[in-house]
Amino acid sequence: MNANPGHGLAVEIGEGNFEAEVLRSTVPVLVAFWAPWSAPCRSLESVLHELMAAATEGVKLVMVNADQCPGLGLWYEVRSIPTLLYFLDGNLRF
Repeated sequence: MNANPGHGLAVEIGEGNFEAEVLRSTVPVLVAFWAPWSAPCRSLESVLHELMAAATEGVKLVMVNADQCPGLGLWYEVRSIPTLLYFLDGNLRF
């Protein structure tokens, strides 16, 4: 799932680089919390990749494996997966 964010594809991130990739990003970021064992996550993944391929270069998609990054899931109150969060200028938008 790793790819170059400049080409509209997803980058898999974790707790160590969340701040740099999301909170300090100069472009809007769509964060997808997912798990590889989840059928809904696998279904959503292909849709997200299609969306990002069609999107302008002004949006970045990052994927957070909820199993490997439980701290991020707790911090952002992720109750189920897949969960999508949208960040603009380092702030979570609703």
